[in-house]
Amino acid sequence: MIRQSMRSLLKSPGFSSASILTLALGIGANTAIFTLVNTVLIRPLPYKDPGRLVILWQQPPSGGVNNLSAADYQDWRDRSRSFKQTAALTGAAFDFTGGDRPEKVFGLQVSSTLFSTLGVMPVLGRAFLPEEEQPGAGHVVILSDDLWKRRFGGDPTLIGKTISINQQNYTVVGVMPRGFQFWSYEAELWTPITLDPDRSARNFYYLVAVARLKSKVTLEQARAELSSIARQLTLDYPKTNRGWGAAVVPVRDELTGDARLPLLLLLGAVALVLLIACANVANLLLVRAAGRHKEFAIRAALGAERLDIVRRLLAESLLLAVAGGLFGILLAHWSIAALIALNPAGIPRLQEVAINWNVLLFTGVVSLVTGILFGLAPAGRISRLDVNDALKEGSRGASEGRRGSRTRDALVIAEVVLAMVLLVGAGLMIRTFAALETARTGFPTENLLTTNFGVRPEQYSSEQQVSADFERVVEHVRSLPGVISVASATNLPIGEWNQGRTFTIEGRPQKEGEILAAGYISISPSYFGTIGLPLLRGREFTERDRFGAPDVVIISESMARRFWPGENPIGKRIICGARLFRGRGLGTPVPREIVGVIRDAQHVGLESNLSTEMYVPQMQNTTPFTCLLIRTASDPHQLMHQITRRVNEILKDSPVTAAKTLDEARAVYFSRPRFQTVVLGVFAGLALLLATLGIYAVMAYSVAQRTHEIGIRMALGADARKVLVLVLGHALKLALIGVTLGLVGAFASTRLMATLLYGVTPIDTTTFAVVSALLVAVAALASFVPAWRAAQTDPATTFRNQL
Repeated sequence: MIRQSMRSLLKSPGFSSASILTLALGIGANTAIFTLVNTVLIRPLPYKDPGRLVILWQQPPSGGVNNLSAADYQDWRDRSRSFKQTAALTGAAFDFTGGDRPEKVFGLQVSSTLFSTLGVMPVLGRAFLPEEEQPGAGHVVILSDDLWKRRFGGDPTLIGKTISINQQNYTVVGVMPRGFQFWSYEAELWTPITLDPDRSARNFYYLVAVARLKSKVTLEQARAELSSIARQLTLDYPKTNRGWGAAVVPVRDELTGDARLPLLLLLGAVALVLLIACANVANLLLVRAAGRHKEFAIRAALGAERLDIVRRLLAESLLLAVAGGLFGILLAHWSIAALIALNPAGIPRLQEVAINWNVLLFTGVVSLVTGILFGLAPAGRISRLDVNDALKEGSRGASEGRRGSRTRDALVIAEVVLAMVLLVGAGLMIRTFAALETARTGFPTENLLTTNFGVRPEQYSSEQQVSADFERVVEHVRSLPGVISVASATNLPIGEWNQGRTFTIEGRPQKEGEILAAGYISISPSYFGTIGLPLLRGREFTERDRFGAPDVVIISESMARRFWPGENPIGKRIICGARLFRGRGLGTPVPREIVGVIRDAQHVGLESNLSTEMYVPQMQNTTPFTCLLIRTASDPHQLMHQITRRVNEILKDSPVTAAKTLDEARAVYFSRPRFQTVVLGVFAGLALLLATLGIYAVMAYSVAQRTHEIGIRMALGADARKVLVLVLGHALKLALIGVTLGLVGAFASTRLMATLLYGVTPIDTTTFAVVSALLVAVAALASFVPAWRAAQTDPATTFRNQL
């Protein structure tokens, strides 16, 4: 039977090629996206028994989750009985200053229990020892495989030797396995963390905690216990812990949470593409089966059982599906390379994406199910074949009847419905991306260059010295030809992380459980002028706002509206802690006078609401790291090398991150919404193409089947215009039914996309109207050629062919 089916398909190369290509597109798209989903969401994490790993968060009274303070982490660790082991970590930047290549790398400061908690140990050397967490004892380092090979040539004798990091000697004690990552996908080294010995410092939240559940402890039990501990800490430390709770989240959910919904939506989108492909191939098979009625009738008349005929048709369908699956794997291989090239930020394990046996099994199952799915329609049609009628029809080439026509019409309507859902989703993502691209940042981003660098606090005796060096860097860079202005700040605008700071308002009683917070940015006096933010009230910072002068603050207009509605906040005072120059903590809270109100700017992400923000003079709160913002008169790329050299002239051996324009920073920030928009747009375009071809094929076949009828109509007086309207009207009727049903499906499905949208609602009427009009227009275009051919029918020729 397989051989006969194969010979039958080879006799119709046009039909077979079209069917295989259509299936290859649908199966290939599904294979590519499933490969991504398999790697990110399904494949086990590369840790020992990853299902027992959880992340511990604090829950502030305002909701959401927050990092832990060192004191709270230690209390949770010491009081809980649900965890076999716990570990803490925080991010840090490290400078490689030895040799002729200064380099800044990102790493993690971790407790000695991290690697044993994860169940992953160094492939060379050892993990950290508990005593290396003590103050002054943590000058040891574990390197990533990539850093070890890139900077040290993969030297196995490096273990036990010292290297220069942060201008201090660190002993290399281990090298992690190739590809090891946890929490940060940028971390290239690990050093021991020294927790703040002052257990009363509960107002600085900088730790991430990971824990391994004991074998018989459930997630709900751990959550209940930690919540109980949090309530007890509320009683023990009401000033800092009142209203704070605890959250326990599985590591997989935490690492893949932001990527889960977009990937599942893409998987649903390609499933719709595959269904459209199935409908197309089913229509092709129905057309082919209609032309084989006489063949099957003769077989039945000679004694062939109907089941044998159905099996043969299903065998042909499965052969087409298998061939489509094989070509689909090739298409998926090329598609995966394209997906990785898009490099969307925030999707974990992207570089691990590859076709494996799980993916091949998925493709095989999809191919078989697809073959059965699109083979059922023609097989069912043939199973109801009336031999006598078929032989009579076959003798004169008559139409297959209304039943087959209704089946094909239903498949066309289904294609339009599925295409409608996909196109609306793609349209919403396109409008979201367009809104993000044009979102108001609050300042012009053209010709604005950014870079960042830092100093080692232990090399300076005071913050004033660091502030003086930062001022010298700013002046040195400002003297470059083509530079209009230069500023420094603790945060780069647009998409950069900005740690919030709690504060109180002097003279205003604070409600029980109320916590006031705002973004906190330390800036140089030239900051607002450099990025182009206008002052609304009061004054900007000046050179007089430095150490020893009265502490001052400038707030955003959103902060002014929120906390001083209808009032002038100038002259009011807020009380908040400043980051300590050395060590952890927020220092002693100090009152700061509000001297200005600045227009809102977007510092934490364009898709978020404008946040309340406060700005303090960098010369009153100097941190070891800072960012430079340089406004240039022309193309800023020409100044990148000179800026790096100018910084290094002041701060020797201080690595400077690669300079980039703010527009380039925007591009990185937009990489994930761009990825979602491009991929969904490609699938929607593919669905539209398949639906167009499906409508064209059905209308062309319908015209061919109705040639006799059309000839009679024209012989009785119908002109070409009426025939054109007849055929186009039928196509538009199908399209309108599909669009109507598709609107219902789109209304239901787009609500799932709500969290991915910006500047547009899930039921955006413009998108729905445009997509509806597009589908109707495409249906009219696809059916125009068959309609035109029908209008050119010659009645005399038609009758002669029927004789």
